[in-house]
Amino acid sequence: HVARRVQVGFGEMGTGAKLEDAIARAEREASVHVMPNAAGAGAVDPEHAPRSPTLSNGSTGASSSFRQSKSFAGKAAAESKCRLPRPQHAVERTVARAFYHIGCFVGRNPYRVSFASVVVACVLSLGLLNVTFESRSHKLYIPQRDFMATDRLMLDDTFGVSPEPGILIVHRKDGGAMDNQESMLAVLELHDSIVNLEAIALGKNVTTSYGDICYRRYISLLGREECVVSSPLELWWYQRDQLMDDADVKTTIDDAYDAHTADFGTLDGVIDALQLKYFFAPRAEVDTDGAYARYQLWEEAMRAEIFNLDADPASLLRISYWSTNYNEK
Repeated sequence: HVARRVQVGFGEMGTGAKLEDAIARAEREASVHVMPNAAGAGAVDPEHAPRSPTLSNGSTGASSSFRQSKSFAGKAAAESKCRLPRPQHAVERTVARAFYHIGCFVGRNPYRVSFASVVVACVLSLGLLNVTFESRSHKLYIPQRDFMATDRLMLDDTFGVSPEPGILIVHRKDGGAMDNQESMLAVLELHDSIVNLEAIALGKNVTTSYGDICYRRYISLLGREECVVSSPLELWWYQRDQLMDDADVKTTIDDAYDAHTADFGTLDGVIDALQLKYFFAPRAEVDTDGAYARYQLWEEAMRAEIFNLDADPASLLRISYWSTNYNEK
């Protein structure tokens, strides 16, 4: 009972002088009365006998137990005072102190801190003026020090850099077939409007045509370089007269489709779509002469042209367009 009381007193009052007061109070409350017997020896009064087995030897044993508890508590307190701080505690205190001073400074100067934050953000954002976008797969997904990149450079040096494609997908708005003279005449008009398109830079008296930015290749049959275009219109040499003179356009297209000399899309055995591919000069690593900028300007004008045709109710064709440059935008 005395031990339990001391423990309660220790938990409530702590260490030091207060601990001594708790021990004394507990001893008074559980004091043992000794009565003389016939032999003159001391006997414990049964009415006041201690209930705890630990106190069966009398008050001397209880006092000894409390003294040991007091000694142990004092030793633990002394060890805790002498224990050196851990390194992480010093780091935590240093960081906490630093953020405390920062918080005090921000609290005393809210407007100055807000203005300085905006200025720093604007200054650090100046790098966005020189940002460039890359969509070429061999630049994005192949490590440039890998042997595959080295082999590609050797391929480009030997056979030339691959051109930038611009692909048009053409359907009929009424869902009809494309392998007929009416549809192919509409496609020929679309082709003529593209190759004859010129773009003018704002504020500059400089025009850019398809011939200025196209990818050219030498054609031995013609004896000169021509812009590379992949289109079913090749079957009639891009000539309206030859297309008009073809009495069976469907057979001509079907034969080309079977021979895989032209790109067509089929649905349920009906040719309902075709591709027109226009190839542009490849992008240089550094656009020193502004060629790629002119290509971007012309392609923007071309997209506006074909989108206007696509939105025109009188137009027979539904047109969609994709290119590397347009994909980046």
